[in-house]
Formats: sequence, C-alpha cells, structure tokens
Amino acid sequence: MSESPTERPVPELIDDRTAGMLRAVAEDEVIGHIQYLVLETPEAALAPVHTIVDPGHEGHGIASQAASAQSRAFSVRTLGQGVPFA
Repeated sequence: MSESPTERPVPELIDDRTAGMLRAVAEDEVIGHIQYLVLETPEAALAPVHTIVDPGHEGHGIASQAASAQSRAFSVRTLGQGVPFA
C-alpha cells in the first residue's frame, strides 16, 4: 500500500546560492534538488535549469512541490534583493 500525501514528510527547501542549487530535504535527507544558474549579465537573475528527484521519492510530487515552492520563494527573496527570477 502506498503512503497518502499527508503521511509523507513535507520537504524543506534550502537555497544554496553559491552552488546554484535549491535542495529538497526531508528527515535530514536530500531527496531532490533544482539546479539553477545565477546570471550576472546583462543583469542579475536566477534561472532554474534542471530538477532531480531521488529515485526512491519519484512519483510523490516532490518535483512539483519543489518547483512551486521555488517559484514562490525566489520571487519573494529575489525581488527583495532586486534580482529577477526567470
């Protein structure tokens, strides 16, 4: 029997701007990440390029959750810093 969505831990998203990576962490384990580029020219911006989910967590909506949360989080973080999110 598969777990219901309410039984799975909600991943915490950790932004590592230096590595250009937004990690999805659940129960102290990295279960996926979104790789992004930090653009400097023609002006500063963040551009997501790739999403990876650990095979053991595929099909649980992790990528969708991470992409949605990334969009919201980056919009709030980057707009406050004057950095567009592409």
